[in-house]
Amino acid sequence: MRLLVCGSRDWHGTWEDIAVHLPDVDDLTIIHGACSRIDSRGVQVSVDSIVAWIAPQLGHAVEAYPVNHGLDGPWPGAGPARNRRMLAVKPDRGLAFGPLWKMDPSWKRYRPTGTGHMVGLMLAAKLPVRWILAPTLDAVDLIEIPTAPPLPV
Repeated sequence: MRLLVCGSRDWHGTWEDIAVHLPDVDDLTIIHGACSRIDSRGVQVSVDSIVAWIAPQLGHAVEAYPVNHGLDGPWPGAGPARNRRMLAVKPDRGLAFGPLWKMDPSWKRYRPTGTGHMVGLMLAAKLPVRWILAPTLDAVDLIEIPTAPPLPV
């Protein structure tokens, strides 16, 4: 099975919070975007960095797809282009962690996060996607992208 895992660079869960959602299959390849941020301790953090570390520990193969500006172009379009490139490697299903929307203060509206963009692509490709908004919340099996939250008053 080929599982595309995507998620926030601001994920506050642990590796256990991610590992519990990985399918229990013998031949699992995990595809991720190799995107992270450096926290205040100088440590790379993100769902991608966690899954890149835990997957081999659990005996799973890993395919990383970092942004390649030669293939994906310059920012800000490079992230979405990389997402399309990950989808082209034919995952069987998706697993997403974190918010799908964020407030854009300059436009006073919500726009998709990188995770939301990837989830939208997977759903458009008819892939089953399981979404976990936060470590303390239950997983949701998506059939369409959830609508953005109501705008603050």
